[in-house]
Amino acid sequence: MPRASKRLKPAEQSESRAQPEASSSTSDNLTSQTQAVTTASSHMVATLLFEVGPTLDRIPDDMLFEIISYFPDITQEHVLFGHYREPPAIPLATRERINVLRKLSQTNQLLRTRCFPLAWTRFEVCAADAQTATFFRILGEAMKRQTAWFANAPHLLPLVRNVTVGLTRYQAADIIPAFARCLSSMPNVQTIEVVHAHSQMTTALKNAFEGRRFPSVRTAIVPSCAHEILRCCPLVEEVTCNEDTGSTVIGAIIKGNCTRVRSLLGTNAPLKRLVKFLPNLRAISVKEDMDVIQSLSQFPNLEVIEVNFNQSSGHRPPPSETEPLAGQVEKTVEAARAVLKGNKSTAEKLVRLRLVKRFVESVYTSADGVPARVTLEVIKV
Repeated sequence: MPRASKRLKPAEQSESRAQPEASSSTSDNLTSQTQAVTTASSHMVATLLFEVGPTLDRIPDDMLFEIISYFPDITQEHVLFGHYREPPAIPLATRERINVLRKLSQTNQLLRTRCFPLAWTRFEVCAADAQTATFFRILGEAMKRQTAWFANAPHLLPLVRNVTVGLTRYQAADIIPAFARCLSSMPNVQTIEVVHAHSQMTTALKNAFEGRRFPSVRTAIVPSCAHEILRCCPLVEEVTCNEDTGSTVIGAIIKGNCTRVRSLLGTNAPLKRLVKFLPNLRAISVKEDMDVIQSLSQFPNLEVIEVNFNQSSGHRPPPSETEPLAGQVEKTVEAARAVLKGNKSTAEKLVRLRLVKRFVESVYTSADGVPARVTLEVIKV
């Protein structure tokens, strides 16, 4: 007898028919949710990349300027020793940083806001290729372009803080007056640096700068033959002579009534004229001469005495690189310390020993183009 087939109850039949439909609905829901999550995630990632992604204009200021700091720039050593080079100009590679800043400032609005002021803080006409016989023409033409550019872009004039130039006789009758006019139109210049000036252009500088005043200038680094520029800076506080003895620089300080000078470096000229004129002088540099060092006791407020040594100083052999410089010039150090201890200044007092060694071989062997190496030792009094 055949077995009766098992019949499903009505409720079970309903559940059985509903199961495939439920499974299909769940699958569709999961697919939709997955697509929604994927779309949302993609949008979020895209938004994050736009807001904080690896774009140069989105990184923090300190990181951006740290990156820029690795590009070569003009250093104080270039300004102090650039006249030793042949030709006497700063390497073109030192313009890389300012060129990068100017290119970044033209990229977009955000980078322009951050980089534009820095890109125009320096007016510089001082760079030329190594071993260029016509460097004077290169600097002269560059000066003509720069002065004309700033004359047509007055919005740039308030941004300039540093002026670094090399001055030559090339068309000096036209170029030097144009430079003087341009400098007069810069209201916020704080530093003037003359890398080199031809020894026979004193008259051209005097005619161009006579009667002008640069009251914002606080620091000046000039060779002796460019002392006429210093006479135009009555409020200057730091003066350095980077070429020749500096006797005319001392005269310019007096004639220009620069009574606020607190630091006078790089001179090897008699200082007697300055004793009454600069009673508040704080720092001074002299050559290794016991009589000169002892005469500094006439300056009552000195805090720093810097003694300069050449490769071959006096009648003794050049200083040794293996022995500290102070150990080789004990009498010089003691004389400077005695001067500082005997004055009335209560500030911290220092003796600085500065040894400048010019490269005997080609000046272009140094990586940064500086044709000299400086060894500096600081001794507290």
